[in-house]
Amino acid sequence: MVGALLSGKSSAPATAGAPALSVVVCTWDNPSALELVLASLARQTRQDFEIIVADDGSDATTATIVADFARDSRLPTLHLWQAHRGPRKCTLMNRAIVAARGPYLLFVDGDCLVPRHAIASHLRLRRPRRWLAGGTILLGHKATRSLDRAAVNAGSTEGWRALALRGRRSRRLLAGLVPGLAPLLDSLALLRPVGWRGGHSSAWRSDLLAVAGFDERFGLGLEDKDLAQRLRAAGLAGCSVRYRVPMLHLEHDRPASRATLIESNRLLLEENRRGGVSRTAFGIATADTPTVG
Repeated sequence: MVGALLSGKSSAPATAGAPALSVVVCTWDNPSALELVLASLARQTRQDFEIIVADDGSDATTATIVADFARDSRLPTLHLWQAHRGPRKCTLMNRAIVAARGPYLLFVDGDCLVPRHAIASHLRLRRPRRWLAGGTILLGHKATRSLDRAAVNAGSTEGWRALALRGRRSRRLLAGLVPGLAPLLDSLALLRPVGWRGGHSSAWRSDLLAVAGFDERFGLGLEDKDLAQRLRAAGLAGCSVRYRVPMLHLEHDRPASRATLIESNRLLLEENRRGGVSRTAFGIATADTPTVG
């Protein structure tokens, strides 16, 4: 379990005051994608945030990319690394929650480009006692291969028209082309419980600490469902921003599914549900965890 003591080296000096938001970028052995994600974060309309690269055992190439970015950027950047010993994403995310200095946290996968207004949108749409769950627009292999840091820096992926040229057809993409449709579709999503999406969600740090973050028994698979389930048990509600703030998902090969692990995690999910668990005993262990609210 994660306690108050953390290892990790900041690649940039801390600013005088705490950032308004901490972006947690989860990565594992995909440095070319991470380089593009960091470039997209450097283009944000709001710059009062920090970046925590939560790295599950990548090699020195990733460390160099993070260090180079931090040197050239004014954004405070922390490279939080752990050795890769099987599926331990939940442990890594909990370490990032504890390390974060911002009162509000945005979680992003290391293969998802962040649109220019995303930080501003998440800060504008945040409310007490709720989290925001977003979505992505998928790129094909050809479109992904056509992107480099110069293209991201030039804004070639920004705007709905640019996405229409690169992204696969989807409701999230088409919604942005019709004025007023994206907010409407997000509001309709509230007709059923909104989940947590590990690749694009945001929440108050205090709320995540109050439920002790991720249940580290899950490792990988259904951990997002469990977190959302426990946040709801604590009296919080999710709100969809998947149509208003979609991210651009870079295409890549995916590992084979772990059916046995998923089934094991399903039993844990049901155990927490039946017990009405909000705060897990297998997550962040701190003596001064605040209450939800």
